[in-house]
Amino acid sequence: MDDHVIREIIVEPEQSFEAGVNKLVSEGAARVSFEGLQINQNEAVFLVSHALKNNSTCTVLCLRATNLDDLGAMAIANTLGENGTLTHLDIADNRLSDDGLAAIAVALRKNRSLLVLDVQDNKHTQTGVQALIHALKVNKTIVSIVVNRNDPGSSISTDELDRVLIENKLYREAKTKPLFEKEFKDVLKYGDQGPWKRAKLMVVGEGRAGKTATVRSLIGRSFKKKIKSTVGAAINESRIYNLPGDDYDHRNPMSWNDLTNQLNTHDFTSKTAGIIARERVKSILNYRENKKPKYYRFNRAASNRNQPVDSEMNISRSESNLQTRNSQSSSHTVRERVRNVFNFFSQKTGSTRRLVRDQSSKNFGESNIKAKKHDALLLSDDEMTQRLSKYRRVDGDIDINGIYETNESIDVTIWDYGGQKVFYTMHHLFLTEYGIYLLVFNLKDIVGKKVKESLDYLDFWLSSIKLHAPCAPIVIVGTFFEKRTGVFNVGKTKNNIDLKRVNHTLEKELDLSFRLPQIVRNSSGADGDLSFFPISNKTGYGVQVLQTVLGKVLSQQEYVYKNVPLTWMRCLELISTGSDTDTHLAHITFDQVREIGATLDINTKGVEDMLEFFHELGVVVHFTDTAALKSVVTLNSQWLIDNLAKLIRDDKYHQFTKSEQAEMEKLGLAEDIKRMNEHALVSQDLIYFLFGHSHDDDVQFFLDFGRRMLLLSDWKFDNQQERMYLVPSLLQQPAFKSSRISKLWKPKLWGYSSAKDEATEMSTKVSFLLKFGVAFVLDFGETLPVGIYERIICVAVGMSGEDGNSRTPVLNPSRSDIWFGAVSFLHIEKGKKSIHMYALPEDDSAHRYVYVFKSIMRKIETSLFKGKSVAEIRFQVAGESAEERYSFEEARKMKLQPWFAKGELERGTGNTAESIITKNDVENFIQDL
Repeated sequence: MDDHVIREIIVEPEQSFEAGVNKLVSEGAARVSFEGLQINQNEAVFLVSHALKNNSTCTVLCLRATNLDDLGAMAIANTLGENGTLTHLDIADNRLSDDGLAAIAVALRKNRSLLVLDVQDNKHTQTGVQALIHALKVNKTIVSIVVNRNDPGSSISTDELDRVLIENKLYREAKTKPLFEKEFKDVLKYGDQGPWKRAKLMVVGEGRAGKTATVRSLIGRSFKKKIKSTVGAAINESRIYNLPGDDYDHRNPMSWNDLTNQLNTHDFTSKTAGIIARERVKSILNYRENKKPKYYRFNRAASNRNQPVDSEMNISRSESNLQTRNSQSSSHTVRERVRNVFNFFSQKTGSTRRLVRDQSSKNFGESNIKAKKHDALLLSDDEMTQRLSKYRRVDGDIDINGIYETNESIDVTIWDYGGQKVFYTMHHLFLTEYGIYLLVFNLKDIVGKKVKESLDYLDFWLSSIKLHAPCAPIVIVGTFFEKRTGVFNVGKTKNNIDLKRVNHTLEKELDLSFRLPQIVRNSSGADGDLSFFPISNKTGYGVQVLQTVLGKVLSQQEYVYKNVPLTWMRCLELISTGSDTDTHLAHITFDQVREIGATLDINTKGVEDMLEFFHELGVVVHFTDTAALKSVVTLNSQWLIDNLAKLIRDDKYHQFTKSEQAEMEKLGLAEDIKRMNEHALVSQDLIYFLFGHSHDDDVQFFLDFGRRMLLLSDWKFDNQQERMYLVPSLLQQPAFKSSRISKLWKPKLWGYSSAKDEATEMSTKVSFLLKFGVAFVLDFGETLPVGIYERIICVAVGMSGEDGNSRTPVLNPSRSDIWFGAVSFLHIEKGKKSIHMYALPEDDSAHRYVYVFKSIMRKIETSLFKGKSVAEIRFQVAGESAEERYSFEEARKMKLQPWFAKGELERGTGNTAESIITKNDVENFIQDL
């Protein structure tokens, strides 16, 4: 579908019914809901009927609780007889009698697209149910009908309805088994395109808020009272069954199956191949039943199996196609004829909605794939047989039911991010636009003494999500509901948590309604409309509601149904498996991926698009902002995170074991550990110990990765004999505690009689700059993203270390002093929304820092925010307010000292700092550091 086509229209009760119908006609939504809107005139129903007759986009229509009567049902029935797109119809909780159901039943005898019908809570009796049962004797496609089941004497009719639905299901299976097996083999052998149906769930929030326990509840694991704090992040895998779709069963709840231990099975193609084969079978059967003209030519010039399929399929009918079956067979292969039928019916009836719905016109690599006369085989005959065997029962027959359950499911990669602040710098590398964010907080904190701290964490994460994924859905979850540790007493019940009051606090303090409209609301409970979902992982309260909401929201994301080539999935299988063994590789070079892609007719641009898609879904990690980062593809994301967390760690929660401590003492690493914990300095010996038995290449890979992502910097001070690395996210100790420089290393005193004199003099300089200086400001507007300050420190320390005359930097988590040579230095301060830098008035090289950090900010924005500008360059004179800050150009014209010195050459006309940075690539600049 084109970009302007929307997925869902919800007409609120206070809105005009006719306006909603007009939107349905003009905007072409996939789902339309009029629930709760009271229809006073049956003309409105006729409007809906007329709008749907020629509609080719709407698959789900909800008219629940709209005061619909039998006359309206007849209008809907008239629509069903002609509409070939609608798959789900909800007319529950209305005034339909047996006459209304009888009209619907007559329409079902002709309709072949409707799959789910909900007519419960109406005024019908067993007579109306019997009419639907008789219709099912003809209509074999409908899979679910929901009727009144609590009325006296209704059990006989409802039992018969269930029996007929099961019989029809068995009939469909028996009819499609041979055809499905044939099409499944064809897809696996020659390839095609279809939805992977995969999503990403990112679980974030404050440490010890119950994130891991919530993930365990979602995927069906048992509750554990004591769970170790997550180190870095933990990646889990789940498959969600019984989502609203072709085989939706209203009698069974949505289920989340834990597939975490099956992450490395390397079979990514079978599920999508099953989806494609199933849609082909449906199209062929519909083709036969509707007796369409038999031979059509599919124009494949604009399509290729290595690019996502366009939703507009051009099928032309010509006289040369209207030949006999024998002559047609000789001119076209069986595979081509099947595709002709499949694509023709996709266009005409919309029966393959799962395969082609909601396609964006901007498909991955659409214009970069060359069509070839002879496609390479996707899988060999032996590999196909092996893939098909997973669907065979003990008797050797194909388990169609199992295939269809898998087809309608969605696979979810769940990223459970550690809540400790030390990991936040690392987390921002893995926050993506494709996915749903689950923001977890502790309910007892909101109603207790930690309310401000808890709100600060929520505010931080909401701002971070807005920066990284401004349109991604956010589901807020309040845990520990079983604690009931509030300040409210109701009768004999002690300490009940007032959910309405909690909601009021969140809405007021975080401004949720206007700030983030993508927050998913909770209207499932008796407390009314809430901005969060209360759950108890201990008792299970609210977990099923949360599972259902998350499943529905995931099923509504367009990227879940994005058509991707099977060659991409086959390529992922090949790069994830060793050439000689079935060993899961941790990382691979981009050139190796390109070589494997070439064997599947995927060109370089197609490989780039493929890796970008996989990266967004959290399947691989591939950064592209520099050539060096682009050259490496990480296939095992958990491996990458676990190893990063060996350096970026919180010693309060992730302490070494006694055996590790004893071994470190034996190796003489006790001082190294102390240095890391207190001063964020890590020795090379300690790094090799932390990485255990890792190969040297892996250690060098992480050191190089850390440098290029500005997570660490080489430490070249104090005449250290051993190589040292600064990890700024580990900074903890105040720099000027007790007015002294740290005793860990002996600083060069540069003419001072003692370290105390040096600290006193530095304190005087800083005080002078804060009172009278001009600040170079990186202004981030709403909030300062975590990790920016630390990355600025990385760059500054790297620059400082290149000059052998530089004094030892004095660093802490919020303010730092870094020298560049014997005299020049920067004082850097981190605020809530900005970073301020100060230089001495007489510093002639201060202008260089402006251009350096301006370029570095571009690199950071590319790495973390996909090139989105998140900071403005400003200059602020001491004593003036933030509103009076000067822009870069204004400050340049004013020649504000020391940032724009009088002797500075014009930009680009000489050997200025800016000309150096623009002349050399930022990557080379970092490499030089």
